[in-house]
Amino acid sequence: MPTLGVAEAIELVRTKGAVLSPPAFDETDVLELVEIPKRNGAHAELYVRKLWSSLVKRVGPGVSVVLLERVSEAWRISSGSTIDAASDSESDLRAALETLKGQQAHFRPKPVKAATRSRPKPGPIVTEAEGAGALASTRVIGEPRAARDQDVDEAERSLGTRFPAGYRTFVTRLGEGVYGTRVRVYLPSRVVRDLAGWRGRIEQHWFWGEKPLSQAHALECICFGDTIDGDELVFHASDPDAIVLLPHESEKARALGRGLAASLGKLVRARSPVFETTAR
Repeated sequence: MPTLGVAEAIELVRTKGAVLSPPAFDETDVLELVEIPKRNGAHAELYVRKLWSSLVKRVGPGVSVVLLERVSEAWRISSGSTIDAASDSESDLRAALETLKGQQAHFRPKPVKAATRSRPKPGPIVTEAEGAGALASTRVIGEPRAARDQDVDEAERSLGTRFPAGYRTFVTRLGEGVYGTRVRVYLPSRVVRDLAGWRGRIEQHWFWGEKPLSQAHALECICFGDTIDGDELVFHASDPDAIVLLPHESEKARALGRGLAASLGKLVRARSPVFETTAR
């Protein structure tokens, strides 16, 4: 809605603020009309005019202010007040106006300092081969249900980021299942499908403090795996190779490592872990 004009303000005061509207109220009485945004999105208008003694039984002239508040698509009278001026001079009226503005300071939005989010500096990039390590040669039990490179590419485009180094090798060679009897790495279609729901849950329920991952930072992360104990594996687009664990039984997030192989090595202690595929 555009800023309220003088004529519209006068008409509003005439029709909805009879107590505040003297009989001789017209555009020549207007001293200033100022729009002040409010924090909730509504607006207030400081409507200021000369006010003669004969209208309110005052000895000298004064200044009157009417607050016209915009609520949704409608305007309403919020409040009105007056203040005496020593004379009818422009300087006295301006001084009175500044006093009135000060009295209505709560209509002025307070400066809001932009929130700063502490993000760790990205570490060195890990190649796919380095991130995969020995995962590609893992012994598989069962019939693999693997993703295609095309599936990974499509998911990366949808997410606007690449996956951690080693992820592509894992899901295209091993697929869906349990690694080392403990860890599950999601196929790309599930990562994309479940992301919004996961972020919604993290927004409602956050237990892991501020380091190495704050809640604000986590809400931008992508969950791409979990453990059979309920821990979750996440990464942030600003540094995809840095994998963080959100433990189910602890209130402290844990930085696992860079790349998938190194991170899974922190979770699976077996010397030669196997991969057991999910039964169809």
